[in-house]
Amino acid sequence: MSEEKQHKLTYFIYVIGEFANRYGLTDKQAFRYLKRYDGMSVLDELYPAEHTLPIEETVNDLAVVCHRNGGGLI
Repeated sequence: MSEEKQHKLTYFIYVIGEFANRYGLTDKQAFRYLKRYDGMSVLDELYPAEHTLPIEETVNDLAVVCHRNGGGLI
């Protein structure tokens, strides 16, 4: 795995964990929620910008995206 992909994967794991903590979910539940409501695809697409923001903003952004796509958490 390239170093860039490793950094991206590490960041995704960190974001999922922070999302889980905010909403009282397990990491697995958070990943499934983010995947189901397109949060993971948006995170992947916007990674170049999102990884430069504070983690709280990234979690907020994901919550908004997921809510717009039918998710119940916000």
